[in-house]
Amino acid sequence: MLFTEKGDDRARSFVTRVLLVLHGAEAAGWPTEACRVLATWRNPYLRVLVVPIVPSPSFTSMLPAARRRYAGARRAWHQQEEARILVALDRILPALPRGVEVTRARWSDTDCVETIDQHARDCSADVVVIGAPAPGFRSWLWPGPVHEHVLRRVGCAVLVVRAPAPAPTAVRLIPGSEPARPQPGVAHGSV
Repeated sequence: MLFTEKGDDRARSFVTRVLLVLHGAEAAGWPTEACRVLATWRNPYLRVLVVPIVPSPSFTSMLPAARRRYAGARRAWHQQEEARILVALDRILPALPRGVEVTRARWSDTDCVETIDQHARDCSADVVVIGAPAPGFRSWLWPGPVHEHVLRRVGCAVLVVRAPAPAPTAVRLIPGSEPARPQPGVAHGSV
């Protein structure tokens, strides 16, 4: 955290260094929550890191042609994931403070959590903001959700932002169809 003093009034302002991570497995709607949280912080220095999650399934072929095809398929998968994340980034950028630095992680076979940790150290981040995945198969494709691994490994504060809870649906009764009410003196479940 950077500390600065202004003039004679000794007004203090803190500049928080924030690393906002977009990994592609976030739940829909989490960017609104992340922007809402970031708007409450005073004077943040913000860096956005785009790091697509591309699992590395086991591959055991010894044939060079098969290895090249496998590597090509993983590269294509990475490019597809990155393009999907960049579309989400274009939607979130207008809501972020001005002067945001956007960094795209270089594609490699290394662990995405290691990449996040390295970028957090490089920018001396005070806090890493990351989205929790939407429940489902895709969020558990990698060995555990990314945010859990980031919480364990990154050496600074981590803020996990979940998508906003869906609004409760209103129940509308159709006239003449009232819910069944228990009758006095009759035990429920008895015949």
